[in-house]
Amino acid sequence: MREIKLLSLDWHVSRLRNREYYSFVRWDHNPMNALVFTSGLQKKGPALRLKFSPELNRKMQIALSKYYEEKDLIFSCPGSIWQGINSYGKAWMKKYNLWDIDWVESTVFKGASNNGTLFPLVKELRRHKIIVIGPNFLKLLSGHVFKYIDFIEIHPRTGWNDFSISKRILSCKQKYGNGILYAFSAGIGSCLSICNLHRSMNGNFLIDFGSVWDNFCGRATRGYMKPLKYPKSRLWRNLGKSEKECLKQEQLERIDRPRLVKEIQRQKLLKRKLQRRTHEKYKSAEVKMNVGGWK
Repeated sequence: MREIKLLSLDWHVSRLRNREYYSFVRWDHNPMNALVFTSGLQKKGPALRLKFSPELNRKMQIALSKYYEEKDLIFSCPGSIWQGINSYGKAWMKKYNLWDIDWVESTVFKGASNNGTLFPLVKELRRHKIIVIGPNFLKLLSGHVFKYIDFIEIHPRTGWNDFSISKRILSCKQKYGNGILYAFSAGIGSCLSICNLHRSMNGNFLIDFGSVWDNFCGRATRGYMKPLKYPKSRLWRNLGKSEKECLKQEQLERIDRPRLVKEIQRQKLLKRKLQRRTHEKYKSAEVKMNVGGWK
């Protein structure tokens, strides 16, 4: 396999600014697991918990093997993912000549957000006509991140099997014409939709942003988005607030950090107590059933 390349945030901003249309699809752990026929698709996160599906596996294989040579369709994945691919996955990818795909690093948006350097992208997005494809809570993006002209709601767990999504996207092309940025945050559905639509959506941007916008809508869906790891001052920097305001917020956060740590520890303790009580309750019920005392 070729070395994973890194397309910087500036590369994406430059392509957007110059209207050099392309599609960027993220094949992270979930799509890769579905691709190489493994049993689990998500370790945690109730909204995204998926069971293995042979149908999904077949669709992922077709999407990658059929479209990987398309012009301006960029395939990305986390560089670390290759360490976990088993012998079956390697054999399958070599069989279909996918082992030497010119993969690029997929964590560019997440990395910039985590470093507080995402604002150049946000600033550029505010100059575009955008259609968002994602879960309902992303409608909050229009309040303080960027405006959008339309919104296509998709469930992150079952969206990959929603055949109406492609039709709705194509109808948006008929309605709004070309020159639109389609911002995907639709889980595995993003992979399938972008691969299947890239050719027919020529003259538009199709970009999979993943979960990067969740935290901007008040949803800490990833570990790096938790308050201690992703303070408000970093969010403000990503939104383009002045450095003076951000520094002032950082000072307040340093003062408030001990209280926040104690509050998180208290919540964890309460959660453990609740789990212990629930376990004891079911264990007691099981004992009663075994001795015939269940009523």
